[in-house]
Amino acid sequence: MTVEKISNENDFERLLHYLEAQTQIDRDLTTKKKVEKQKKEVIQQTKKLVKESTIEDFKELVPPSKKVTGFDVEHFESLMRAKLIDEHKKYQGFERPYVSVSEIVSCIRQAYYSRQKYEIDLKKQFHFSYGYLMRKLGSALHEMVTELYGFDEVEKPIVSEKFKVKGRADAIKNKYIYEIKTIDEQKNVITYVPEHYYQGLVYAHILNTEYNYNIKTITIVYVPRSPRRIFPFDVPVDNLIAENLLKRATILHKCLNTTVVPETLGATKEQCTYCAYKKFCDVSTKIIETEKTQPQKVEVKKEEKTAFLL
Repeated sequence: MTVEKISNENDFERLLHYLEAQTQIDRDLTTKKKVEKQKKEVIQQTKKLVKESTIEDFKELVPPSKKVTGFDVEHFESLMRAKLIDEHKKYQGFERPYVSVSEIVSCIRQAYYSRQKYEIDLKKQFHFSYGYLMRKLGSALHEMVTELYGFDEVEKPIVSEKFKVKGRADAIKNKYIYEIKTIDEQKNVITYVPEHYYQGLVYAHILNTEYNYNIKTITIVYVPRSPRRIFPFDVPVDNLIAENLLKRATILHKCLNTTVVPETLGATKEQCTYCAYKKFCDVSTKIIETEKTQPQKVEVKKEEKTAFLL
C-alpha cells in the first residue's frame, strides 16, 4: 500500500469523526432549545392560570347553599349531648369503694352529692354538647404526647389502701410524675392550675410512701387544642400538702357512711359558679370554707420549668 493511500484513509477517518461530533453538538443544541421552549410554555401557562383563577371565581363556580342538607349540625350536637349524658349515667352506676384523686383535689361536698346521686337537670348540665368533642380531642393529643416522649410508665394505676384512694397517673419518668392537660388558650401560659398540681402531688405521695418510688417533681404539661407550642411547669413535691389532701378522702368516706354532708373543702369560686349541685348548697358558706381550707399554692420559679421539652 502506498504512502499516499494511507494518508487519504486517515484524512477520511478524521473527517468522519468531525462530522459525527458536529452532528452530536447539533442534536444537543436542538434538545436544549426544545427543553427551554417547553419550560417557557409551562411558565406562561401557569401564569395564565394564576391570573385567570382566583378565589372569587371559585366562589362563583360553587355558590354556598342557603340551607345545608348534607350535614345536620343540630342533630350532631344532640348526638354528642346524648353521649355525655349516657357516660354520666354509666359512671353513676359504678360501685366506687375508693375515692378518686380528682374528687379530693376539688370540692368534696360536690363529690358527696354526686356519690349520693342527688338529682340534677342533665339536659341543662350537658347543654354544651361540644364538651364531648373537646374530650375526644384531648384524649388524642394526650395519646400523641405519651407515645412520642418515651416515658418509663404511662397511665399508671395508683391505689392507696391507707386512705382508700385510687387514680391513674398520666406518666412517670425517672423522678418525675406527669400531669398532661389539654387547654384552649393559644397565648402563653404563665402559670399552672393549682388543682392540676394537687392531683400529681397526691399521686407522687402515694407512690413514694406505698410503692417505694422516689418522685421528686410534678411536671404539668399543657397542650393547646390548637397546638403551637407546649407549656411545661416543674413543681416540687410537698408532703404536707399531699397529706392534707389525702385527709379529705378520710372525711369523705366517713360522711358517705354516715350520710352527713361534708364541709366544702377544696371548693373555688369558679367551681361554685358552674356546679351542678348549687341548689343543694349554701354558696356563700362554700366560699368562706374554701378560703379557710384551701392548701397554699406553691410558686414556680422560671428556672424550674425544664423537665419537659419537645
